[in-house]
Amino acid sequence: MKIVKTASGKNRIKMSKSEWTSIGKKAGWIKTATMDVMVSGFDYPQKREDLLDLSHVVEHNLREELKNIIGEDNYKNFIKEKAHYFLTPDGDDEFNRTGIMNLYTRGIPERYLPTICSLIKYLLTDIDGVIVGDISKIEPSGMLDSDVIRIEIKENNYSPIKNVPPELNMANRNAHTIMQLLNFSMSGAGGCFDAWQVISRIDRLIDSQKEEFVIEPRSEGNYYEGGIDIQYIEDRVEKLRDIAQWAIDNGYKKICVR
Repeated sequence: MKIVKTASGKNRIKMSKSEWTSIGKKAGWIKTATMDVMVSGFDYPQKREDLLDLSHVVEHNLREELKNIIGEDNYKNFIKEKAHYFLTPDGDDEFNRTGIMNLYTRGIPERYLPTICSLIKYLLTDIDGVIVGDISKIEPSGMLDSDVIRIEIKENNYSPIKNVPPELNMANRNAHTIMQLLNFSMSGAGGCFDAWQVISRIDRLIDSQKEEFVIEPRSEGNYYEGGIDIQYIEDRVEKLRDIAQWAIDNGYKKICVR
């Protein structure tokens, strides 16, 4: 979680989905994790279409090398100082292809920063279509109680893979409910299913079957759990069918819910 400044100068809280889920679980108003429906065997590409995508990809790869660069003790201190991300788009640039990417340096000994900046530049330019511009010297940021180095993304002509499966994410309970409607059993961790069978069972569904799986919302103290209505069921079943159909059309046999 962090506070970011918008182009208009206003501060706003930015929070990742995992942080929001974690807070909800601690507060008691979220008790379920989520599950993704994916095509088994398909190599899902990492998204790199905007600065938010780029910063996530580069930070993930940077973490792998950071411990080797600054040493294990410094790395532990650095991670301790960071609530979450340390490489982020500046202000309202997150959904732009070009702009400024901020490296928040709190917890990193200054002598290692030139090496880290060189590695970040290498990781960025290793992505087809990305050109890095100026990299600033370390300066006060006024944000996150940290100094910052600003990295200009001058061009981002990355072309995403166009033929990818549709996306579907559901709360754990909802995913189990939808698969139960189709008479598939899943463990707590999920399961994998034949794509042809998924389509066949969806095509045989009738309205009365869907109505049996409607769940009314409920609340208990500070805990609230949303319901599942017919529209939700029909929407998720349709998307599930689209994923199964994509799998078949592209030579894959199974889809997984995890």
